[in-house]
Amino acid sequence: MKQIVFSKLLLILLVVAPQLAIAQTDSAPKASSSKLPPAPRRIYSSDNAVDDPNFAYCGEFMGRALIGNTIKQVGLQVAVHKNGEFLGTLYTGGLPGDGWEYTPVERSSAKLNEGKLDFTFAQASAHVDFSSATIKSSPQSTGYKLKKLLRQSPTLGLTPPQDAVVLFAPGKANKLLKPEMTNKGLLKEGTETTEAYDDFRIHVEFSVPYHPDDDDQKRGNSGIYIQSRYEIQILDSFGEDPRFNSIGALYRQKPADLNMSLPPLNWQTYDIWFEAAKFDDAGKKTAPARVSVFLNGVPVHYNREIVTKTGAGKPEGPLALTTKFQDHQDPVRFRSIWIQPGKQPLPPNKILVAGKVNNHQSPNFSSESKMTQDCEICNQYENDGQNHYYSAYPYAYPENYTKHEPYGTYGKLWPFTD
Repeated sequence: MKQIVFSKLLLILLVVAPQLAIAQTDSAPKASSSKLPPAPRRIYSSDNAVDDPNFAYCGEFMGRALIGNTIKQVGLQVAVHKNGEFLGTLYTGGLPGDGWEYTPVERSSAKLNEGKLDFTFAQASAHVDFSSATIKSSPQSTGYKLKKLLRQSPTLGLTPPQDAVVLFAPGKANKLLKPEMTNKGLLKEGTETTEAYDDFRIHVEFSVPYHPDDDDQKRGNSGIYIQSRYEIQILDSFGEDPRFNSIGALYRQKPADLNMSLPPLNWQTYDIWFEAAKFDDAGKKTAPARVSVFLNGVPVHYNREIVTKTGAGKPEGPLALTTKFQDHQDPVRFRSIWIQPGKQPLPPNKILVAGKVNNHQSPNFSSESKMTQDCEICNQYENDGQNHYYSAYPYAYPENYTKHEPYGTYGKLWPFTD
């Protein structure tokens, strides 16, 4: 009798126990191995302060250092990328637009190690802090200090010509479709002109955000869609090689000739000359559109033929379309935009500069004028034999100069600044 009762109890346990275990498992908290929600992306725009300590290392450095067996002028760019990675780019001759002469660059990645940031290049090492960088050709050699620079585009704040249409000035939009502004009076991405223009010159001042948790196309992505057809890319590409989809690119068609990007959150400039494509009465294209793009005052496309529409641009056609400032869900900000309708004469293929900087007036550029100023800065002018003067410094460019021949990009753009 006892054996029968025991057998029944054992049978009940075999049937009920697994069900109890299942019920207990269903009601228990999820296992710790389940995925946690992703951390929010940190994005800092011109509207807010940066609280990421890595940002203090980001920037440009320049000076003389021993590279190999020779003391040379060198430039260093330090950019912050995701996962706490820093990208260091070493230039021989100086920085882009300021001495670098298109020689091969060296790149190195590094992470902070107990508050120290050190890059190892093929011919040197670099230790970076907040205000300077120290270059050594070997661990035992003397260190050479590079100074941290805060460069500005020489066309920042450029005064609109009298016939220009001011589309945006801080706090005031004009002839833009549904413009949105920040509480600081800056223009947000995602608007377009209400009027269409065939040929024109446009000046745009913009700032890309700082994205310490992103790379590539997620870093301050926007663009200027000329005639809604041809995109000039806006992106944080600081310290990188020019690519078909990075800053200055004629999107997916032609990279910029050089990367003249400044660090994120700096105000930067595009000065663009556009000539629309030509069509006959039957709608057949007879001449391509052309574009000249100066990024931070330096030509990165010059009188370049545009093969066809770019990326998601609208198809080419004889009808002029509006120009857009792309919304790519990144907080790119604009501070000044003006457009000069009609075909405008191209400047020479050199660095654009303003007429007055640091209280130095540009000289009289009439054909009868002679350079009579006797000062260190004025001695930097170059005469082309026809009493036309140019300079690598931002105060010697005649705004009314209309010669069309390309002259080749200058190597130097800005002097050292404190």
